[in-house]
Amino acid sequence: SNIDEISTALQFIELLHEAELNSSDMELEDIELLRNPAESPLQVKDLDIRLALKLYLTTSSASQKVYNMNREAILERHPKDKIPSFDQIKRHVNNLSGIKPIVNDMCIKSCVAF
Repeated sequence: SNIDEISTALQFIELLHEAELNSSDMELEDIELLRNPAESPLQVKDLDIRLALKLYLTTSSASQKVYNMNREAILERHPKDKIPSFDQIKRHVNNLSGIKPIVNDMCIKSCVAF
């Protein structure tokens, strides 16, 4: 009923008001980055990192395999370039943005998702 939905919504709002970052599982450094984000545009001078960032962002809706295949193709043509792996650039993005993923495995024993 509508009353049940309103009650649930109010409970959710109350929980949001009571939520605190300090009582979360987040690292203190990550909380500090959220509270005090960079105020100026980021400057990435390393051309290999800039290329990897563009590759990562343009393939963000694709699979990790797409990033890796593009990276391998570029390295085949430019073997001396130091283009970070997918995991390395993902960590770099996390560090630049100050946003870290919070992974919570919801399917501990098994999971089937469609």
